[in-house]
Amino acid sequence: MKKILCTLMALIGLNLASQAAVGDTTTVLAHNETKLQTYTSYDTVITFPSGTTPYQKIIMDFTLGKYDCGGSYNPATAGEGAGRSGWCSDWDYDLHIIVMTAAGDTIELGEVITPYANTTLPMFPWTWKRNYRYDVTDFYPILKNGATIRIFYAGWSGGFTGTTKFRFIEGTPPRNVLAVKSLWKSGNDGYAYGETISIDSQIVKRTVTPPAGTTAASVRTIISGHGFGNQAYCSEFCSKWYRLMINNQNVEQKSIWKPDCGYNQAYPQSGTWVYDRANWCPGEHVEPYVQSVPVAALSAPFTVDLDFQPYTNVGTTGNPGAWYKLSSAVIFYGTYNRQKDIGVEHIISPTTDANEYRNNPICGSPKIVVKNYGSETATSIKFEYGVEGGTLSTYTYTTNLAANASAEVNLPSLASLQTAAANSIFVVRVLSVNNATDENADNNVLKSSFVPSPEWTGGNFAIQLKTSGAVSGQQNRTDWKITNISTGAVVSSRNGTANATTYNDTITLPNGCYKLELDCSTLGAGLRNPYLISAAGSFIVRNLSTNLRITLDKNRDGLTSAYQGNLEGWMGSGFTQYFTVIGSTSVLKVENNINLNIYPNPTTDVLHIRVDGLGIQKGTLTLTNSIGASLYTAVMTGNDHKINTAEFPSGVYTLNYSSDKGNRVEKVVIRH
Repeated sequence: MKKILCTLMALIGLNLASQAAVGDTTTVLAHNETKLQTYTSYDTVITFPSGTTPYQKIIMDFTLGKYDCGGSYNPATAGEGAGRSGWCSDWDYDLHIIVMTAAGDTIELGEVITPYANTTLPMFPWTWKRNYRYDVTDFYPILKNGATIRIFYAGWSGGFTGTTKFRFIEGTPPRNVLAVKSLWKSGNDGYAYGETISIDSQIVKRTVTPPAGTTAASVRTIISGHGFGNQAYCSEFCSKWYRLMINNQNVEQKSIWKPDCGYNQAYPQSGTWVYDRANWCPGEHVEPYVQSVPVAALSAPFTVDLDFQPYTNVGTTGNPGAWYKLSSAVIFYGTYNRQKDIGVEHIISPTTDANEYRNNPICGSPKIVVKNYGSETATSIKFEYGVEGGTLSTYTYTTNLAANASAEVNLPSLASLQTAAANSIFVVRVLSVNNATDENADNNVLKSSFVPSPEWTGGNFAIQLKTSGAVSGQQNRTDWKITNISTGAVVSSRNGTANATTYNDTITLPNGCYKLELDCSTLGAGLRNPYLISAAGSFIVRNLSTNLRITLDKNRDGLTSAYQGNLEGWMGSGFTQYFTVIGSTSVLKVENNINLNIYPNPTTDVLHIRVDGLGIQKGTLTLTNSIGASLYTAVMTGNDHKINTAEFPSGVYTLNYSSDKGNRVEKVVIRH
């Protein structure tokens, strides 16, 4: 049974919550595709349930969409100045979802950054939507009765819409939340950083008193850095830290930095989306930091403060400001209500969820996220999983998952994922915890719709990698490898270590499931990037049985934009593509130049070396220092070798591999 509770129903006195049973859901709709047109607040008055009913989980779904600004705007000519038609959904703006209660509580629930979403890019039509889901169960003490939900939109042009919806799922919560107290909330313009008035003096130390019965507490902080017209490009493009101070003691230091924007799920975007930033990426939500208060501090009133890394702002432009937008709240908890309670939180793969685009589709190992909602550490979790309607598999996951902790779980591979029909349903459920029954069946099962991985026929393929030109004088290294999922072995690979160079390889694969990985993570620029790369590279896979090119969706093959041009290869830090080979009658065969794969690089103690390519029976390894002196020599009789590098000083070395098949040379960095 699903119920909808909206403002109109509340006004006429309809109380649906009283009719519900455990697991029933009450939905409260606040904003409904509200047009976000300019820099201002968009408020909606709503009525939450009264607070007399317990809820095991409260979910806030924020859906970001688009609308056509109309007028003279043309996405193909977006921009300012002569011949340009202005902006509409073209910029990365921060927006904040805030609850304000009649009692005076003001708490930020979430922050989202809009993408560079020019409509000429095929992935961002006017109908584009993306959902951002937040577990806001801990805010139940203030999500009651009348309240105002605010979207503050820090954008100077329009084109985006916002929908805010709350779902109250009835039942006993993991633990009772005793109180929520706001600590700090910056204004719309944030806290200035590096100025005469320091950020530490703006964020004033607070004293808080734990309610009776408190057994745990945490500080939840949402923070994002902005501004870059200064020497250090702070705060948007500089990595700084802050420390949570409890009773003047450093509890935990957090880096205000998000280092993986090149793996953005929504790509490419019509702007500088690959640049790493101060805890945010365009098109993503800002992940809150949750830091525990030491239990020893909970027996009496305690002080809480945030101390920031020292910094002096030196401007270089007419707009040199650096600032952080920040909100923090402290949450107090009672005891756990169950001992054994594992919840299946999320399915990473297989799924058609757009938030997991880079991780799907698969033909290999399903991946899920679980959370321990019980007081007892989970040492084993037994799962049942598979394609709904078919034979399900079981797997016991051995772990040491503490209370309130989460973990990603890789389930053993399923052959049925390779043969499933489109829009099949994957299901996973918890069968037992620590060899006993889970005490809460309501969060044990999760399902997802999925499509199978693409099929590559024949087994004979040609792979061409053309590396790009330099990026700001740096070598834009691009590597690829193919892994056999059933064996875990890398069956072919290539290290693209030279700029503007073409590498051609052919490979014959038996039937089965494989994973192709293209790695551009050294710089995160991809093979094409109009803001960073003047000479684009390319990555092409061709089926030799048909002589036709295989379309790689993750590489954005065949896609163009009237605003940005060719989009192929503009994938940021790389991509992963699973595929299933069918119709092959061959055994594995690789014909390529010698491929030397070394890792980790830089290294500290041990350097692993792998030579890919069948037919390589014997070769010689030589490691030389910067003046050409030979420090290590060994004969390789197989494909794998290890060198103990602990005995060598830090520095840059040259590794040479020679055999009757040819030579390869790689630079090795040793750091101690």
